[in-house]
Amino acid sequence: MRFIIGFLSVLALFVVGALIGPQFVDWEKYKPQIQTQVEKATGLSVELDSLGMSVLPMPHVTVDNLAVSSPKQKEFETLVTVKEAEVSVALLPLLQKNIQVKTVKLVDPVITLEILEDGTPSWQTEQLAPKEESSDAGEQSVASSSEAAPAVSLDKLLIKNGSLTFVDHAKKARHEVTSINTSLKADSLKGPFSGNGALVYEGKEIVFDMKAGDVSKEKAVPVRAEIKLPQSASSIAFDGVSALSMPLDVQG
Repeated sequence: MRFIIGFLSVLALFVVGALIGPQFVDWEKYKPQIQTQVEKATGLSVELDSLGMSVLPMPHVTVDNLAVSSPKQKEFETLVTVKEAEVSVALLPLLQKNIQVKTVKLVDPVITLEILEDGTPSWQTEQLAPKEESSDAGEQSVASSSEAAPAVSLDKLLIKNGSLTFVDHAKKARHEVTSINTSLKADSLKGPFSGNGALVYEGKEIVFDMKAGDVSKEKAVPVRAEIKLPQSASSIAFDGVSALSMPLDVQG
């Protein structure tokens, strides 16, 4: 009996150590290695002021002043900057190889994307460039990746005071969205999805509330959305289905 109690005590200490240990790790000294691994995997150069990780009360990562440089640029030096970012995941689903992201919070995210005159996207790197492969190989790759990939869900994505600028220099087109404040949810990477919030596009405030079904089960996905334009006291609502392939077919 003493052996069993002693064994359980040692096991408990290991578990507690595994959970509490990361609280006392100075993650700042690992920042260069993390940046190097990200650049190796994506080809994108990442800079950040501070990095923090902990396990309790749930695994989460915090980052301050994140900046991702644009590998190809004409107007913008960065692809993304974020003043504060925080990601937390549920602990127990991780033990079952499921990723349940509890919260992703982005404060003051600024996204700047452009298409150069030759049609090259500003975010394209050798690692992120589309790979050419046969249809058979592609189907096998998709099948194998879907079988091996863990289940991923997102309980809440919070964006506070975000902005997005997209410029197509080849077509001389420019689109800007500012004051993005929204909350989004995804039961899986293929839905269902839901979200609500507000943004400003071309000087006009837009308030939205939307829901979309699972895109993996049907050829057409159910969509429910309501968009309001407070400045003109007008709104539009849609409740129906939308095709997932071209040509676009919307019924509702």
